[in-house]
Amino acid sequence: MRALEYFCVKTAPGLGMYFDADFWNSFMVQASVAEPALRYAMVALGILAEQRELRDIGDAVNFRGTHLTDEDSAVMSVPTRITETDPVALRSYNNSVSLLSKMVLSPGTTDKILLACILFICIELLRGDTEAAVNHFRGGMAIITDHMSRVGGSPSTRSMSDQVSNRLLPFFNRLEMLYALDGYDASWQYPTTLSESIPVFFVSLEHARDSLVNLLNLSLRFVRSMGLSMYKTSAIPALALEEQMALLSQLLLWRQLLSAYQAKHGSHFTSKELYACNVLEIQRLVAYTWVSVATSPFETAHDLHIQAYTAAVSLAEQLPALASAHTQSSRYINTFTADVELVGPIHWVAINCREPSVRRRAIAVLRGLHRREGLWDSRMAAAIAERVVAIEEAGLVLGDGEPSEEARVHYSFTDSWAGVASDCYSITHRLKPGGVWGEWEDRVEHFTLR
Repeated sequence: MRALEYFCVKTAPGLGMYFDADFWNSFMVQASVAEPALRYAMVALGILAEQRELRDIGDAVNFRGTHLTDEDSAVMSVPTRITETDPVALRSYNNSVSLLSKMVLSPGTTDKILLACILFICIELLRGDTEAAVNHFRGGMAIITDHMSRVGGSPSTRSMSDQVSNRLLPFFNRLEMLYALDGYDASWQYPTTLSESIPVFFVSLEHARDSLVNLLNLSLRFVRSMGLSMYKTSAIPALALEEQMALLSQLLLWRQLLSAYQAKHGSHFTSKELYACNVLEIQRLVAYTWVSVATSPFETAHDLHIQAYTAAVSLAEQLPALASAHTQSSRYINTFTADVELVGPIHWVAINCREPSVRRRAIAVLRGLHRREGLWDSRMAAAIAERVVAIEEAGLVLGDGEPSEEARVHYSFTDSWAGVASDCYSITHRLKPGGVWGEWEDRVEHFTLR
C-alpha cells in the first residue's frame, strides 16, 4: 500500500509531466483497479522510483564528476548490471509478469497488456536493463501493429481500436524517440506519414505535441538512415536531400502553427502551459539543426546554427521559474520520467554548439536538472559534455574562439549502467584529427559520478 500510494501520489504525476497527466493519473490507475497484474507492476515501479529519487536527492546536494586516468580505469570495479533490487519490488514485478503471461491476447485484453508493457519498460529503465526495456518496447509495438492491421468493423473492435490508436499508440510513438536516441533502428513502418504529421491547425498543446513527436521520429529515422554516408566521397542521393528539405519545411510549418495557437490562446496560458511551449520549441530547434547537419561531414556545419542553439538554451533557462510557479510542495521529489523532455536535447546543444559561453550555459542547465529521462541521466549528460569540451578546447587559450575542425569530436558513444545505484560510465569519443576525409581516431575514457 505504501508503494501504491507513492506511485499514485508522485510517480504517476511525474511520469505524466505536462501533457500526460490524464493517462497516468486516471487511465492507468483506473485500469489497475480491475487488473492485479497492473497493480503489482505499479508497486514495483513505485518502490524503484522512490529508491532512485532518494539517491538523486543526495546527488543533487553533492554532485561531482570524477575523470579516471587509464591507470585508475584498470583497477576500477565496474558493475555489469544492477543486481540488488528491493525484494518486494522484485516479487511484485515477477507476480505481474506471471499474471500477464496467463492472459490471452484479444480485443478485450490488448489495452491491459499494453499498459503492463509500458510499466515494464519504466521498471527496466530504472533497473538499468536496456535490453529488457527495448524488448518490452518492441513487443508492445508488435502488438499494436498487429492489432491495428487486423481490427474489424464491429462497434466493439472499433472502440478498442480507437482506444489503442488514441491513447496507447501516441505513447509508444514517444517511446520510439528514446529507442532511437539509444542507437536502435525501428524495423516497422511508421504509422504516420510526413504529410499527415501536420494538421491544418492545432486545437490544443497536446495536439501540437503529438504532431511534433511524429516529426521528431521521422527526423530521427532520416538521421539514422544517413548513417556515416556523408563521410563517403560519393554525393548524397537526391532522394535523401529531398527528404531532408521536406522535413525542414514541415518543422518550420509546425512552428508557424504553434505561433498561431499561441497568438490566439497565449494570453490565458498558465505557467504549466508556458513551460510546455518552451519544451516543445527546444525539441523542434534541436530537430531542425540535427536534420540540417545530417548530410554534412563537417562538424563546423553546426556553427551555422549558433542562433538556434542560443535560443534553445535561453528557453531552457526560463524553465525553473515556470516550473516553480505551478509545482505544489510535496514530501516527494520526482527525478524520473519515461519521456523525452530536456536532457537529450540540451545535451545535443552542449556537445555540438562550439560557442564557449552558450555550451557552458547548456551544461549548467543539465547540472541543474538532477533527473533521468528514460536512459538519459542529466548528471551523465553534463559530465560527457564537459569531457567533450575538454578534448576540443585542449589546445585553445581562453578567448581564442571555436575549436578547429580537426579538434572536434564527431560522436561520443556511452556504455553505461544507469539504474538505481549505478554511477560508472565508459565513453568512446570519435575524432578525425586528419580532417573529415582522414581516418577515425577513437579515445576511450572511464569515469564515475559521485
